[in-house]
Amino acid sequence: MRMPFYLPSLTVIINIFIKFKPGLGLQAKLEIAYGTHHTKMMLLLYEEGLRVVILTANLIHDDWYQKTQGIWLSPLYPRLPDGSSESSGESPTNFKRDLIDYLLAYRSTGLGEWVSHVQEHDLSDTRVHLIASIPGRHVGSLKDKWGHFKLRKVLSDHTSPRPGRESWPLVGQFSSIGSLGPDEDKWLCSEFKESLSRLGKRDTPLVSHKAPLHLVYPTVDNVRTSLEGYPGGGSLPYAILTAQKQPWLNSFFNQWSADISGRTQALPHIKTYMRTSPDFSELAWFLEPGCESIGGSLSGVIIPQEKYVNSLHRIFCEAL
Repeated sequence: MRMPFYLPSLTVIINIFIKFKPGLGLQAKLEIAYGTHHTKMMLLLYEEGLRVVILTANLIHDDWYQKTQGIWLSPLYPRLPDGSSESSGESPTNFKRDLIDYLLAYRSTGLGEWVSHVQEHDLSDTRVHLIASIPGRHVGSLKDKWGHFKLRKVLSDHTSPRPGRESWPLVGQFSSIGSLGPDEDKWLCSEFKESLSRLGKRDTPLVSHKAPLHLVYPTVDNVRTSLEGYPGGGSLPYAILTAQKQPWLNSFFNQWSADISGRTQALPHIKTYMRTSPDFSELAWFLEPGCESIGGSLSGVIIPQEKYVNSLHRIFCEAL
């Protein structure tokens, strides 16, 4: 008789790690009271090299069972020869430096070992940009290192204007919604849309703001008819009190559908943003956040009086 196999819970696994490696730190240090790190990333070290994994799923059963998720798996990065300079192994997208800067932003001595591992490997084959956000207030040029201002800079530096781009729609798809303000001009269609709309250095806000904006979020019927039924809605947080304060957002919504891939009934915990041609045959860029709902507190927001960006949640994404 075959005995059943039971996978231990994540809590059990963590406790085992702590038992055999007491110095393992699991709590991120936060610079501000309401900040949080919501990273979904793995650094996997092998004898043959290093791999970076960025994903949209938390390490819980419900996120891996009957849901639509996204994952980016890096190439296997080989070790650099001994004596290589600090600038060795950099990619054309500055991925290595950006990853190290993000790890250093934790200000955790426990991550020093992993910073060294990244430095010792050749990441030059990477062809995606890394966009991160960390909790805190970022003044002056530092604001361009994090959040949607980093995305704006990447799109400005690495894309080019398209003919008729004012008709190229912006599409955002996400699994939770925060407070966006009393009207669309407070944040969504002002600073955030300007960042998403940028195509090259010469693109002007006047042209970019004409681009249509479509937001994809599951309906009640999507949840009801999903593989999980109503319980699946627990992974799609949008507080009713928040929704009542921003009814204007409803005009941007589009229903979740993934018939081509057969995943319409697998509720989306994946997050995606893109700029597409009007006939959806061409992409100007595509971004998959490792953790990104929609809201200024997650992507960053300008505070006019102090001129800084305040990013409370972390974004980790690839812009192609």
